[in-house]
Amino acid sequence: MMTASSVTIRAAVEGDAPTILRLIHELAAYEQQADVCVVTEAALRSALFGRRPLAEVILAEDDDEPVGFALFFPYFSPYPGVPGIFMELLYVAPERRGRGIGRALLQQVARIALRRARRS
Repeated sequence: MMTASSVTIRAAVEGDAPTILRLIHELAAYEQQADVCVVTEAALRSALFGRRPLAEVILAEDDDEPVGFALFFPYFSPYPGVPGIFMELLYVAPERRGRGIGRALLQQVARIALRRARRS
């Protein structure tokens, strides 16, 4: 968990699935892709918190209100032979942008990647 001023970055838990779904729909609307955003809460729960999670999410909260997220998953780069993380989505609510929240999310994903690479 990382805290900067009133913003907290933390790993999502299964109970966050409705919030993650809402933020994904906000991102889709912002990108004018709402019509193709058909993911369900059940699909998110399975993909993020099932027996074999396919991806992970970290949430940014400002005064305990979810305002952004990053969704990422591990991969293996065969040429150098090292693990890595691919960040699929990064989103901060438009009214909360310009405060470093996106940067904090990105930095947390980078820290996670470095920590995991060192363990390999």
